[in-house]
Amino acid sequence: NTCDLAADLGDVGRKADLSGARCLVLSHNLGLVPDLEAVAGLCQDRGIRLIEDCADSLGVFVDGQHVGHHGLVCCVSAQSQSIVGAGDCRGGFLLT
Repeated sequence: NTCDLAADLGDVGRKADLSGARCLVLSHNLGLVPDLEAVAGLCQDRGIRLIEDCADSLGVFVDGQHVGHHGLVCCVSAQSQSIVGAGDCRGGFLLT
């Protein structure tokens, strides 16, 4: 979506169906978050595992919860340019 940079769920669904995707990694860039209930429903309907990349959305809440609660896993990078920078670290952490 060019207005708010959120994922176009119709496009995501079509591409998932065509590719036979088994996992969707959804990155919440600049703290902009799509309709997570709709994304989770799309994934559940298709048997796709949802992973939320929350490196750029720390501190963002949706319906009273931090982002990262709708997916199977939430990942956060810890590279020096990330919000949670760890110097020259090339890693990050997973939240389950």
